[in-house]
Amino acid sequence: MAIADEVQVHRLKSYSWALFQCAARVNTNRRYGLSGTVMQNDFRELWSVLQWVKPGFLGSLKEFNERYSDPLRLGQRKAAPQPLVAKAQARQAELVRALARVLLRRHKDELGGVLKLPGKRDMIVVCPMTSLQRRVYQRCLRLPDFQLLSRKDEPCSCGGPRKRSECHHRGDGGEERGGGGVLWSSLHPDGLCCPRCPFCVLFPCLTKLQQISNHLELLKPNPRDPPDKQVRDLAFARLALAGDADLAGGVRAASNLLTLGSSEHCGKLRALERLLRQWCGRGDKVLLFSHSVKMLDVLQRFLEARGVSFSRLDGSTSTTTRQALVHGFNSSPSKQVWSLFVLLISTKAGGIGLNLVSANRVIIFDPTWNPAHDLQAQDRSFRFGQTRHVSVYRLVAGGTVEEVVYLRQVYKQQQTNIAIEGATEHRYFSGVQGSKAHQGELFGVANLFQDHSESILSAEIIGRETRQQQQQQQEERRGESSSTKHCLLCRCLVPWHLKDLASHLKHLKPQVESTGRMAQEVRVQEEVE
Repeated sequence: MAIADEVQVHRLKSYSWALFQCAARVNTNRRYGLSGTVMQNDFRELWSVLQWVKPGFLGSLKEFNERYSDPLRLGQRKAAPQPLVAKAQARQAELVRALARVLLRRHKDELGGVLKLPGKRDMIVVCPMTSLQRRVYQRCLRLPDFQLLSRKDEPCSCGGPRKRSECHHRGDGGEERGGGGVLWSSLHPDGLCCPRCPFCVLFPCLTKLQQISNHLELLKPNPRDPPDKQVRDLAFARLALAGDADLAGGVRAASNLLTLGSSEHCGKLRALERLLRQWCGRGDKVLLFSHSVKMLDVLQRFLEARGVSFSRLDGSTSTTTRQALVHGFNSSPSKQVWSLFVLLISTKAGGIGLNLVSANRVIIFDPTWNPAHDLQAQDRSFRFGQTRHVSVYRLVAGGTVEEVVYLRQVYKQQQTNIAIEGATEHRYFSGVQGSKAHQGELFGVANLFQDHSESILSAEIIGRETRQQQQQQQEERRGESSSTKHCLLCRCLVPWHLKDLASHLKHLKPQVESTGRMAQEVRVQEEVE
């Protein structure tokens, strides 16, 4: 018999990894895996895990894709024709029946009435960038490194038949030669293209945009980093901040408490400040998650500057100290007047295995590409033993790549619900994961580097579709349709500085309480205004 715990099951989700190949050679007919998230990102993960548990159960990967993955993904497309939708529904029912033979699943909400687990509300706080952040973000999009990617499919300027990314604009020639592409240059000190050019700069470029979305201090070199990395980060910070460097506190890491603790030039810190001020004196306890240790440093200074009591848990916290922190947080009084206790946590280091049921507020400061990471972070508080209603706030920088990250989380969660739960999800998106023919508004490199700083992408996509959804619900009430609808949970708080969003989305009415899973209805919450 072979048993894989949650960590090992996660590693078995890639059939090409050496661990999967070794585990597949274990000579036993009884294999068991323990996981709450058997499918996190795509259908290949589901096939890979079941291929280890029961080889051949879903056929080869090619057969699985043709029979299940492709029909389900294409049938969920917003503009999918009815025959494709019908085919997807038939294959979904077939897959759910097959999975019932090998998957044993239990949800918290199934036992909530017995164990008295309180409710959870999951909300999105769309935080517009400050004017300084917006200028830096737009300036970066114009830099050569970013232009390599955002214009990769345009015809090459040489007049030839090939695209820019296949000809003179892979990074070593054309307009980009000597044009200040510091990210590309740092990866290619010899000045020669690698086989992955220009896509080798994709991750570094995305990282920079995410840093700007969260706090400009993240762009600056970290004194704890190796000297060569500090030099590269300093070069980029000078380009990105340019004439705004003085406003941003210079191009080197700030050490002044007032500078680091200020929310003046950070949209998310402004939102966080208002949330904390509202909760102060209510006896609330707050879990504040970030996947960036450097961002945790900034948040720590932010809390220190406001006299907020806090503890911190990250990858450097020893096991002994970790348990003491958890015990201290759970046992500390929360009913004192003007008290507020915050626990700063690294999403990866503290997102699994901790029991923090004394907290009733959870803030996800920066979304990750994998929706399971954020869901697991929430569950540090929303778990058996919790006696209070839990409110979750996901901070998303409006008009930035973070909105695409969040919407991809929604897309992935929908795909999981369709395949594992057998749910009917609303077709919000035109894009199809893994399809170059249907990249839509979510997929493909170009969507990652568009400037949406004057709009809110998630409100446009989900708000637009919600109007159609409400019309369908009205028709159902009139008896014109009898099908059951399960909608998407994407609750928006009205952004702090975009008051016109309230009128833009005034047709949305809060009606449905959350069950704690991404699955109900678009809602506008104005409680923090």
